[in-house]
Amino acid sequence: MEIITNNEHYILVLDKINDITFYQNYLPENILLQAQSNFKSQQRQCEWLHTHFLIYKITGKYQSYSLNQWHKPYCNETKHLISISHTEHYITLMLMYRGRGGVDMEETNRLFIKTSLKFVHSNEKKWANENNDFRKIWCFKEAAYKLITNASPDFKTHYICSLNNNNANVIYLPSCNHIKMEYIENENYFLTWCFEKE
Repeated sequence: MEIITNNEHYILVLDKINDITFYQNYLPENILLQAQSNFKSQQRQCEWLHTHFLIYKITGKYQSYSLNQWHKPYCNETKHLISISHTEHYITLMLMYRGRGGVDMEETNRLFIKTSLKFVHSNEKKWANENNDFRKIWCFKEAAYKLITNASPDFKTHYICSLNNNNANVIYLPSCNHIKMEYIENENYFLTWCFEKE
């Protein structure tokens, strides 16, 4: 587990998803059985189990998570809000000590050119013209969506991203909320997150 950021407001971690035998050695049987009953796909089981593994590593407690009234995940025992994103090979988890946050990531091999018509705002077309740009826009908007309480899922109309000199922002138009985005980009993935104090 790699700690990306750990401060007084939140911790953000990144890890590689393991195979099912890894979790059999580290997680209680009730969590393993719940994964088997909830998900048919072994990949989906591993994603769900790794989320629980990371929660344990951060909080020191074996606990599951639920969704609040705005469909935001939180730890059942400690009540910390969390944000989760996973790809085929990676998982990232953001746990908020206080405040709200959102995280998203995509591996660099995923193509966004065709689907970009569904989520790219006309203002973003001024600077976005290749797959890597569309990946960033998708991730920025997805992380912002996870942060905003009662957020609109209309990424094309209600969210505008800007990226200048490594400074990224998302404007959520219904409330004119300006959200500062943090991000890491490398040859394997693009990872972005945002946070707001309460």
